[in-house]
Amino acid sequence: MKQLNISLDQYGREEMKSEDITPSQGWVLNYLFSCGERAAYATDIHAECGISRAAISSMLKGLKKGGYIEMRAVSGDDRKKRITLTAKAYRARGTIESVLTRQMERLCGGLSAKELELFTYTLNRMISNIKTDCVKEE
Repeated sequence: MKQLNISLDQYGREEMKSEDITPSQGWVLNYLFSCGERAAYATDIHAECGISRAAISSMLKGLKKGGYIEMRAVSGDDRKKRITLTAKAYRARGTIESVLTRQMERLCGGLSAKELELFTYTLNRMISNIKTDCVKEE
């Protein structure tokens, strides 16, 4: 799994180089595109992607610095910020979606539907095992 993660990261970094974003930032932007007009917050990304709050905060800071997102305070809660995509993000959307699609096609090339189904099931079980163990340790 570590080797797969490294390979995916290397591929993503090379492909996303033109937009000057990391693969993880590309995934976050893709999630934000999928939200459409619905308000999006860091807590939504955490819940959807299972990424730590600290990692999300770091990615969002990088995206804000790069001009891909804006973050606005929500009235009544100074800590909660609404994430809004910028024109720059929408200009990069085609590239990001294309890179993610090509990456999935390369990753899953030659695998049957049954193999993908079994892999997804197994991966979800492993994730569940880790989450269960983390809860027990708290």
